[in-house]
Amino acid sequence: MVLALANGARRGELLGLRWQDVDMDKAEIRIERSVEQTAKSIRVKSPKSRAGRRSVSLPAFAVAELRLHWKRLQERRLALGLGKSAPSSGH
Repeated sequence: MVLALANGARRGELLGLRWQDVDMDKAEIRIERSVEQTAKSIRVKSPKSRAGRRSVSLPAFAVAELRLHWKRLQERRLALGLGKSAPSSGH
């Protein structure tokens, strides 16, 4: 929800985000894919144009929430015995 409020990305673009698309040090996300619901399934697709692939800046409050969420995910992984995820840029 925080990301939806923090930038102008579309719903499908937000659903297509992966942690590797998030750079908290630079306070930005990279939009490289989108999720689309079809009549039969859900599919991941590339943007329709080059302009669709872009970096979107994040405000400080969104980065703070993402850091907190990342920390909670790691704690949950450890509690389940899965170990920590490999950190991506900016985690």
